Amino acid sequence: MIQSRAYHQARFDVAVAEGADSVVYVLVPDGVLPDMVKWAEKTAGRMACSVVVVSGMDWNKDMTPWKADGVMKKEKEFEGGAQMYLKELVSDYIPYIEQMYKLKAVSRYLLGISLSGLFAMWTLGRTGIFSGIGSVSGSLWYDGFTDWLAKVSEFPTARVYVSLGVKEKNTPDRRMATVEDRTREAVSLLERKGVDVTFEMVPGTHFSPIMPKLDKAMDALAR
Repeated sequence: MIQSRAYHQARFDVAVAEGADSVVYVLVPDGVLPDMVKWAEKTAGRMACSVVVVSGMDWNKDMTPWKADGVMKKEKEFEGGAQMYLKELVSDYIPYIEQMYKLKAVSRYLLGISLSGLFAMWTLGRTGIFSGIGSVSGSLWYDGFTDWLAKVSEFPTARVYVSLGVKEKNTPDRRMATVEDRTREAVSLLERKGVDVTFEMVPGTHFSPIMPKLDKAMDALAR
């Protein structure tokens, strides 16, 4: 574990696979961090790739591309700080980690869950630094996201994996209940634009069970 030297605090837990030439960055909320660190260590060995678990971000700010109302009334508003966070990730965090751990990154992947799955999908139209993008239970119901995606003309990322739990649409929140429709719409948009995208409906709800979903994403991206 190290703390970032960048613009605000971030945490990186790095599982190094010796001799690997690919690196997977996984953006996670703090609440699932202990399980994610254990998963990263197992996955680095299984997949022969280094895995960097990134946490410590302001979830509702850093993972959202523009401002929007919060959900279920009790949640704070989404602040739309993704542009700054992506700048930090690309120009500071990634070079810092790869230099410190001497990671060879012939291929580099970004994997997100929930709001960070939304963030990962948003990077498709913003940077070509990643060879593949994974969105697991991504919050693609987010206001205006599919409209924005429809306007993107270039997608430099080579491969995209998207998965969604079959029960995720079963929520009392009207916006979040559109997640399956919006996800299918996003996948269809990417396919029409010539992106190599794999989409799976998988068992479970939004987060549970999360590890099998992540394993499927890794198998699809870093194969």
